[in-house]
Amino acid sequence: MYYMNKDTNYLVFQGLQIYENKIKKLKYERAAIFSPDEFQLAEFTNYNESLVGIDKCHARLIRNNIVTHNHPCNIPLPSSQDIKTMLIYKIKHLRIVTPSYKTRHLTIYNYNIKPSDILNKISPHNTTHTKVFSYG
Repeated sequence: MYYMNKDTNYLVFQGLQIYENKIKKLKYERAAIFSPDEFQLAEFTNYNESLVGIDKCHARLIRNNIVTHNHPCNIPLPSSQDIKTMLIYKIKHLRIVTPSYKTRHLTIYNYNIKPSDILNKISPHNTTHTKVFSYG
């Protein structure tokens, strides 16, 4: 189930939003993998404040799916590790939620792009959604 967010004009999956409300104030990072049709496939953490480890089992599930996770540090921007993880595991859509209720979305359409190119396209002023397309 999903609905259109009137403020952002993006589809919001209710399962994702419920999960993000559950994890946004945790003191450690926690993540979940959702299929495009909002079915939760897995949940994982290593109880670290700044890193979620991905084991081999989750690595197989993660490709071309949605991953949502929290940033306890309250920074809604993806870290360089988030970007590298997206590229390595070919995550289609990454969501980040913070304790202050800010959510960031990152969608990558070209996995042959350098992490630095992605980071250069992310603006701290646009904290809603970043799409990275193929350039040349």
